[in-house]
Amino acid sequence: MSSELAFTIKKNLKHLRKQKHITQREAAQIFGISYSAYGKYENNTPVQPTLEILIRIADYYGVSLDELIDRDRSTENGTQKKEASIFDKFQESYESMSLPDKMVVDKFLEEAFAKWRASETSTSEESEQEGSV
Repeated sequence: MSSELAFTIKKNLKHLRKQKHITQREAAQIFGISYSAYGKYENNTPVQPTLEILIRIADYYGVSLDELIDRDRSTENGTQKKEASIFDKFQESYESMSLPDKMVVDKFLEEAFAKWRASETSTSEESEQEGSV
């Protein structure tokens, strides 16, 4: 395993664990491994989790193995992928809704967008006024 990949796993494990507000000891118990082994996974040691352990970890945190080992979840790119994932889930849910439910969602989105547009317009006008003073 490359040192870059090991570093990515280390950062992602720590990030995901902190999001769940659990300790390293609790994580070790959840994944069925020793506390010292888990600690080594989050530290810069040559010991890295097996594929079986990585699968358990990914399943628990609700991420894919690809997300767990290939990208830094704290980067802007990670945020963009997460946003795309949320949109995909929303789209799936929307497509499975009944027509009356879709109408309610459509109305809500139209109102929310109108409010957002109004706030953007007022913010833009305020900026222009400040610039001309």
